[in-house]
Amino acid sequence: MGYKLKPFSLRFMIYLTALESPFLVGTKPPTLPEDILVFLRVCSSGDPSKAFEKPKLSDYYYSARLGVDMRYFAKIAIEIKQYIEVCCTSPKVYQKEDEVHKTSENVPMPLSFATSLMSRLHMSYDDAWNCTVGQAVWYLTAYSISEGAETKILSTEVEDKAESDLNKLKAYQEAEEKRIREEWLTNRNKQDG
Repeated sequence: MGYKLKPFSLRFMIYLTALESPFLVGTKPPTLPEDILVFLRVCSSGDPSKAFEKPKLSDYYYSARLGVDMRYFAKIAIEIKQYIEVCCTSPKVYQKEDEVHKTSENVPMPLSFATSLMSRLHMSYDDAWNCTVGQAVWYLTAYSISEGAETKILSTEVEDKAESDLNKLKAYQEAEEKRIREEWLTNRNKQDG
């Protein structure tokens, strides 16, 4: 759509959360061309005010196309979700539960990550805020492990096996639910018949 997106950083995440972008705030799915255009404008500029500048001629064209072509709208929305997922790729970890449960304050995750990157890893303000979510998780996970946290990063093979086992369990559960429904219907028909 004519926008060159920068890596999806903590900065973009906090801007879009504040703008209540449906791509980040789970209250509603993206349904309007403006949902997509605001997202693209923020992630291509780094300045949230750019999302509300006077639209370019190409914005009118793409907005109209998004408004009339549902397949195109869905394609762009899926590509945005994939862009977010790629930039948020992070390690899967296993961590022992602590005996003491810490209470968490209502601090937005991007702010918490950026603050941790600056205070613990001594990153500059700009480097921390321009870090992708995935990078931030990797850096903070590695830092925690180096500080003695009992955290294990799961290998791809372990992740795949766990996902496979979960899928098998889900399939078994669905088959059992179907069997029970069929049995119930059979018994019900016998009683009615």
